[in-house]
Amino acid sequence: MNFLHDSDSNTSFIETSLTTLRAECYPAYQAMCGLMAGRSVILTIGAETMQLVVGPDEVDITHPNQRNDSHPHLSTSAQTILDLADGKTTILSALLSGSLDLKGSLQEIARIYEALMAYLRGAVRCPSFPQLLDNFREVQSRSQPISS
Repeated sequence: MNFLHDSDSNTSFIETSLTTLRAECYPAYQAMCGLMAGRSVILTIGAETMQLVVGPDEVDITHPNQRNDSHPHLSTSAQTILDLADGKTTILSALLSGSLDLKGSLQEIARIYEALMAYLRGAVRCPSFPQLLDNFREVQSRSQPISS
């Protein structure tokens, strides 16, 4: 089963992972939404930027057409996402190393941290996540430039 959309984008991975989390570990999805309800966060993965608009029981993903500093901003790489999901690093270690960059007020950062923890706790309980991550890993390996 191919979980990623034809575009194989980072946005596609995030959309699919959230759909999977909602379907397979709803308590974690609900906890994540509850922490972030009524808020937005700008998420940059590599060169791709999206805005997550969180409601009490849903996450909508949009593409901001301009820089918006009024929302917290989370920047990372696809590899860091994989390392977090694989348990090779923690959110705190990623923040301290700079592979995960989070900007916003202290309160926003704390909420996002807890929401990320809820997401990861749920992801490890989803039967479909290993295949989703394998597909994402494959997409990322295909997109890496070949060195000569």
